[in-house]
Amino acid sequence: KKDTGDTRETASAFVCRDLLDERARLEVYDPQVSRDTMLMEMDYTLKVNDTTYPNMLASNLVTSPDPYSCAAGSHGICVLTEWDEFKPLDYKRIYDS
Repeated sequence: KKDTGDTRETASAFVCRDLLDERARLEVYDPQVSRDTMLMEMDYTLKVNDTTYPNMLASNLVTSPDPYSCAAGSHGICVLTEWDEFKPLDYKRIYDS
């Protein structure tokens, strides 16, 4: 949700859940939302928690301090936001990492 910290029923949480179901390792960057808030929403809306995904959230759902470290070494990226902050990123730098 553009320019907010509102995570209620955000579509990106559903994408993350589906990728976790496939045992993907996710690295997430959000400029407004803390890891705790993200996990609370995923638990509330999707029942994604340490009980339903044992031994996965700590290792397969990592949060990053910035978009460049988030993308480093990845096999693919998903930009699941309309935030203007993501438009001017150096995508060549991201690709090269």
